[in-house]
Amino acid sequence: MKTPLSFLLLFLFLLGFGQKIKDDSCSYYRKHLYELAEKVKKEKNQINYKKLIEIIDRDINKEKIKTENLVLIYNVDFNYYPRLADDEVIKNDCLLDEKFNCINFNQETFWTKNNIKFLSKYLNKNIILSNQNLTFTKSRHDEYKKDYYKKSFNKKNRHYVSLKRFFQKQKQGNYTLVTSVKKDEIDMCYLPYENSGNLHLIYDQTNNSKNFNTLKLEFFNYPNKIVKIGFVYNSDYENKIYKTYQYQNKNWVEIPTTDEYKF
Repeated sequence: MKTPLSFLLLFLFLLGFGQKIKDDSCSYYRKHLYELAEKVKKEKNQINYKKLIEIIDRDINKEKIKTENLVLIYNVDFNYYPRLADDEVIKNDCLLDEKFNCINFNQETFWTKNNIKFLSKYLNKNIILSNQNLTFTKSRHDEYKKDYYKKSFNKKNRHYVSLKRFFQKQKQGNYTLVTSVKKDEIDMCYLPYENSGNLHLIYDQTNNSKNFNTLKLEFFNYPNKIVKIGFVYNSDYENKIYKTYQYQNKNWVEIPTTDEYKF
């Protein structure tokens, strides 16, 4: 008859064995990704990314942005699940920083103040900056009053904070969020495409209506001077649009987005 101690020893053995498999899988997975990242890093000085920014700007689908208000979704200090492994355990347990997958060309490279100003005029849209939780940029007065941004946050998200400061120097409007239990009125800052003020954004969650569109871009870097962009309009991740570009003979050309680039 097995004693409780025997069951405990067996459990600890299986737990340790399972952990070793997971650790080995993570080690292999991380090693593979780091090897890819090193190849991508070495190509950086051979590539003109400024031209790619111009191409992506014009590849934004205006038909997906019906309103005159466009919210840019900026990913703030978050981790992503690696997508090279088939094992769901590895996906959930072997987390890597999002910046790893976009080491050369990323949201900091693309969402510059000059490019945001260009897009406002090119698209004829009021531009509003938000993080992934749809938290809009507030005035500096409200920001400090509520102590939203501490030193640790600012250090990790310097570029985002820099963009916030830029938006805080533009126009100020307000945002109404209606839920089944309450109605919130929030001040927010935005970049107007015309010299007008008093923009009022509304999101009524009770009937899923809003007077703005959202755009999130996802960035993926690959060896051989390849960049893939995921265009997510209005949080519709199921219909995400991928475009893949390669730097050839000092020019960017669009190439087919094969399964190799769909992770």
